[in-house]
Amino acid sequence: GEAPEYVGSGANYVSNSAAVNVSGAETLAAGQTADVYVVIKPFTAKAGSGLKLSVNGSEKTKTLDADVVFAPGCIKTLTFSLEEVLEPDAIADVIEGGAGETVLTEGLVIATYARGFLIEDETGKILVYEGKAPSAAVGDKVSVNGVTSKYANLIQIGSPSVEVKSSGNDVKYPEPVVLDGAGMDAQLASTEISYIEYTGVLTVAGNYYNVAVEGASTAVGSVSYPGEALGLNDLDGKSVTVTGYYIGMTGSKYVNTMAVSVEEAAPAADFDID
Repeated sequence: GEAPEYVGSGANYVSNSAAVNVSGAETLAAGQTADVYVVIKPFTAKAGSGLKLSVNGSEKTKTLDADVVFAPGCIKTLTFSLEEVLEPDAIADVIEGGAGETVLTEGLVIATYARGFLIEDETGKILVYEGKAPSAAVGDKVSVNGVTSKYANLIQIGSPSVEVKSSGNDVKYPEPVVLDGAGMDAQLASTEISYIEYTGVLTVAGNYYNVAVEGASTAVGSVSYPGEALGLNDLDGKSVTVTGYYIGMTGSKYVNTMAVSVEEAAPAADFDID
């Protein structure tokens, strides 16, 4: 409803893509049309070059018959016809596809943190990184469209468009793999999301929540972007038990964990045997 305004990102920054994320949109039926406006820095797209439109992972490339000049203050109309109806990919296929792919997948939200959430289907689990408070809750079934990247040795989905299909679904957690010090060190080599548990002393330093596990020569537990409900600031300096999903390794030593629970560990019992 308003005239778009271009705001530059600096003379040395150029991107060959622009994304429009729409929330609360209605599904288009066959034959229906939609107008999408994207602000483009003035330039000339040469004849023979391709402009690719990707809608929820369904892609169509338009090869230009002649130069197209994107002039300041003008609207240039390009018409695309998307005939393909994209089916969601299984999470395992998304992971196998690697980084840099535009994907559409569906799954059940099994855990959240302050920057996104974790989903699973019958084939696997994947992190959806939003960079903000999660737009879905545990128990939601969601459709996620975004671009894959590799972080902390794992494939994740970023810049997502999220649609909640249903809420309040049952989430069952498996028995966690309990890690001692040696197990923490071994976990650093893992390239799969897994449900783990470890106990150690929590240190809170700014936005970092690290857990030193006795016997670990290298590895340090790290509770990633914890929500306020976990109450970690009140547990600073105490022995805690962390249960949640391993979501990758960073800094050659941090076992990043999307925590489902963090509880103060019960002290060892002192007793004498006569």
